[in-house]
Amino acid sequence: MSSIQQFSAETPTINHLLEEIENGKLGLPDLQRPFVWNRTKIRDLLDSLYKGFPSGYFLFWETPKDVESHSIGSETNQRPQQKMIVDGQQRLTSLFSVLKGKKIINADNEEQLIQISFNPLTEEFAVRNSSSEKNPFFITNISEIWISGIGSYDYINKFLEKVSKNKSISEEEKNKIARNIQKLENIQNYKFSVLVLSETMEIDTVAEVFQRINSNGIPLNSADFILTLMSVYWVEGRHKLEDFCRSAKTPANNKQSSSYNVFHSPSPDQMLRVAIGLGLKRG
Repeated sequence: MSSIQQFSAETPTINHLLEEIENGKLGLPDLQRPFVWNRTKIRDLLDSLYKGFPSGYFLFWETPKDVESHSIGSETNQRPQQKMIVDGQQRLTSLFSVLKGKKIINADNEEQLIQISFNPLTEEFAVRNSSSEKNPFFITNISEIWISGIGSYDYINKFLEKVSKNKSISEEEKNKIARNIQKLENIQNYKFSVLVLSETMEIDTVAEVFQRINSNGIPLNSADFILTLMSVYWVEGRHKLEDFCRSAKTPANNKQSSSYNVFHSPSPDQMLRVAIGLGLKRG
C-alpha cells in the first residue's frame, strides 16, 4: 500500500509570490528565524536568477487555522488564514525587498532597505557602494526598474541618455544595454518550484519537516532547534526571550529599570544557552 503524500507541487512566478506576500496571503510562521542574509548573498541570488540557474525550491504550509505568525514587509497586512513560509524565508525576503523596493525587518528588529547595483553592459551585479554610484554604467539601485512606473522602454531610454552624457557608446553597446535591462526586468517571471504542505498537517509535524529539510543557507544548530520547539509548545516563552534581547539593544527613555546593556547585546540563542545552563546547573 502506497504512502499518502502530504504535499502538493506548484510553479508560481516570483511576481506572483511577491504579490501574495504584499496582500498578506503568504506569511511567516514564528518557528522561522529573522532575516539574517548579508547583501552579498542577495547579490549572488539575483545573479543566479538573471542567468536562469536553478535556485532551490520553497516549502509552504497551507493552514486553515490561526498560527502565531508575522508578515515579511513592514507595510504588509496579516490575515488569520495564510500560506506560511516554512523554508525559503531568506530568499523571499530578499526578493520582496529588492523587487518591491520596500524595507524589511532585520534580526535587530530594525527597518532595512536592500539596494543592489547592476551594470547592464558587463552584466555585473554589486552591492551598492561608492564605486557603483560613481560609475555611469551602473544602475545604482535595480529596484527602480520595477517600481519606477514609467515602463521598461522609457526607463532604458533615460538610462542610455544618462550614460551618453558621460561617455560615447556605440549602437551595439546601446542595444546590449537595452537587452540586458529587459532581461533583468524579466527576473520577475522566473518560476520557482514550491511544495505546499497539507492543511491537515499539525504544527509540530511542520516543525519536524522544517528541521529535516533545512540543511542549506544558514545552518541550524541546537539553539535554533530549541527555539523552533518553543514556537510550537511555548510561544509566550519565546516571545519573552526575544523581547528581552530586543530591549537590551535599546536605551530606556525614562529612569525605570531596563534590560539595556551598554557592553553586550545578547541574541536569543545566547540567552537560551544561559537559561539551559542555569536550569541544568551546568557551568
